Amino acid sequence: MRELSISFRSVTEPKLKSEIGLKIAELQRFKQQTDSEAKVQVYRQLECSECPLYLEKQKQLAESKAE
Repeated sequence: MRELSISFRSVTEPKLKSEIGLKIAELQRFKQQTDSEAKVQVYRQLECSECPLYLEKQKQLAESKAE
């Protein structure tokens, strides 16, 4: 990648410069795809005390007891 960047800056021929630019773009897209495919998302299970539904229900119960 570094060599392509250096040659892109040094080349003056338009056709060759565009080919090098396309290769750089392909490599960058490929790297982004492999990075996103490598990510693994792990979700942890919520405890009842962390669940918004549970907290809302507890709040309603507390309000009804206060009345």
